[in-house]
Amino acid sequence: MAIPKAPEEEQQQVNEFKKSLESSTLEGFPDEVRKKKDIFIRLTDNVVKVLVQFLQANVWNMDAAKKQLLDTIQWRKELDVDHVPVATKYNKLPIIVACRGYKYVEDGNFDAKPELSESVIRIINSTGGDCFHKFDKEGHPILIDRTGYHNSKQMGSQVTRDEILNYHIAANEFLNRVIMPEGCERAGKPIHSETVIFDCTNMGLHQFHMNAFYLLKAVADVVQRYYPETLHRLFIVNAPGVFVTMFRVIKAWLNPRTLEKIHVLGSDYKDILLEHIDAESLPDFLGGSCKCEHMGGCVPEIANVSTEMFTVTNDNEKVPTVYNSQIMERAKTDDRLCKLNKVLLLRQQQESQQGQDQLTELEQLTDQEPPVEENPLRQCISNTETRDNKTLTQEEWKQCLHEGEDPSFYLSIVLVTRMDDYAGNQHHRFQNFIDSAYLLAEHSQQKIELLIIEWNPPANKRRVLDAFRFRRSKHLTYRIITVSPKIHSILPNLGNAPLHEFEGKNVGIRFARGEYIVCTNQDDIWSHNFINAIQSKVFEKDTIYVQYQSRHDIHDNLPPSIVKLEPFPDDETLYNACKLREQDWGNYQLPGPSTVTAEDYWYYGDQAGDFTMAHRDTWKELRGYRETGGVAWVDIEFILTAVGTFGKRLVYSGDTFTCHQEHPNEWEKTPERHTAKTNVADILNNKTYLVNEEGKWALYNIDIWQEGLECVEFGGGLCL
Repeated sequence: MAIPKAPEEEQQQVNEFKKSLESSTLEGFPDEVRKKKDIFIRLTDNVVKVLVQFLQANVWNMDAAKKQLLDTIQWRKELDVDHVPVATKYNKLPIIVACRGYKYVEDGNFDAKPELSESVIRIINSTGGDCFHKFDKEGHPILIDRTGYHNSKQMGSQVTRDEILNYHIAANEFLNRVIMPEGCERAGKPIHSETVIFDCTNMGLHQFHMNAFYLLKAVADVVQRYYPETLHRLFIVNAPGVFVTMFRVIKAWLNPRTLEKIHVLGSDYKDILLEHIDAESLPDFLGGSCKCEHMGGCVPEIANVSTEMFTVTNDNEKVPTVYNSQIMERAKTDDRLCKLNKVLLLRQQQESQQGQDQLTELEQLTDQEPPVEENPLRQCISNTETRDNKTLTQEEWKQCLHEGEDPSFYLSIVLVTRMDDYAGNQHHRFQNFIDSAYLLAEHSQQKIELLIIEWNPPANKRRVLDAFRFRRSKHLTYRIITVSPKIHSILPNLGNAPLHEFEGKNVGIRFARGEYIVCTNQDDIWSHNFINAIQSKVFEKDTIYVQYQSRHDIHDNLPPSIVKLEPFPDDETLYNACKLREQDWGNYQLPGPSTVTAEDYWYYGDQAGDFTMAHRDTWKELRGYRETGGVAWVDIEFILTAVGTFGKRLVYSGDTFTCHQEHPNEWEKTPERHTAKTNVADILNNKTYLVNEEGKWALYNIDIWQEGLECVEFGGGLCL
């Protein structure tokens, strides 16, 4: 039996373990694993429990613990385990294990939903039924398994090794990412293990099937190797004499520490269970008082002969993963399908090491409703469905607007529009813009979000969603945020303008999910230069990017950066309309930073309204564009403020990133709507501070739910 460590001795050994990991070069490991190790070490600065798990599993042998931990990191990288989807109450994925009494996942039973694979339904049909059911007295989640009803013959003959391993990996990830955080909160200390009850009622020799045992051994190997010390106690109740025969086989697979935690009980087990589990958390058929009447019982019976099996349909893909291929693919780029929000993780970190003062502040954050997360299943929407006929719940609305703790996309494209036929032929110019975003995503192969801010939609006109074609790409997601006429009427307004371009772009900046955000206009299409730059991922934080583009007052003998496209061009025509030059694909190079002066600022900022790009953190540090209620000038002022007030780098690309679709210059006809120019030298010399007040930009100071801000998100295409 392992000798317990005193707290100070344990902490000293954990610190030594961490230093040993930091100094490890991981010779022979792939670069991705080396990087993963560095991320893991930074994470575990406050999550000491993870290091303790590996040390305990190896009886505090540091070399063995280090090898197991690094092997686990490599295994998780090779199998992409971090992107295994897990169900939460926010992302609405179907659960794969029944649940009762948890904060971050709704009570429910397994059901053969279309999002699940055919293989997971086969697995569930051969099990006796199990359920994550509340917590024990120490805060450990409880898993109850009706082991006596398992159909071992069916499991052994109809389930493959890969399928059963994928199922148990997914179940372990669900336990660790969704249920364990609440255990830590309840216990006020790190919790990393579960209490398990195997109910052997109905067990017999008919369950002794060697192929099923081989599958069980494979699962035990993975759990002990890559999920060490996640078992707190295992109670085996109602164990008949035949169990002794089976246990002789199983016992040889388990390490000594696991065996120490197993308690084999006959029928006289109730008092022992109640020593560790409150009666209200223990099902009545195990001696407690819980009945879970709202769910038809505490633990479902599945493979019982009297129970109807789950039926596979054509919607359930024949893949070895738990969820279908669409969900698995999307989880690679959308963390909301893979974990809870970071506030919960931070709570665990603070509880484990930083004391009650920080915890009190953290409780104020987490007592609020956690950031809601997007429904991953909503991938297409009918173009004939108007937003006026669609009502979101407040939770769905928050899901749609939530920008995420971390970027979900490499790029968010933000523009502001209104269906008022601005400058004539708006429909075909805007459709070209949307199609060009599709081509940008397809050719760059980077994850991109097109975020359209529909401002003050006119009455008796179609909405953007209703008027345009949105093509489907696995690299592109669409969101439309509509700013209501009511919100428009609240804001300052120079010259009674029907659309506020910069206030609208700020709304996009606030809610964008991209690592980088480019603010542009509906008249632009993307050049090969920009497609290559996105493909090459050349952009950096703390830098403002602008471009060369010819002036828009040229309407004859158009230069290369001004294009006049006929309506409805095909993909090849549209793609090559802004080709400009040949590309060395994947190796795009930007020029160095430019020095801006009061004499040449116009050279750098003249076309900033059609292209200004920065990292999401940079945009928010500067609080977006100054909100004046007017048009013109503010885009140039933003560049000057970024350089003069905040000391950001300005990179001016002589290569055109967007080509402008030719149209009449309407904005020049309404000078009463123009923002007054400010002193350029004063801005560059940091004598003038032209920044929005904290909390008073991007509608932060407005109750946007009450005032009718709308949001819809979709993946393109038509639902038939």
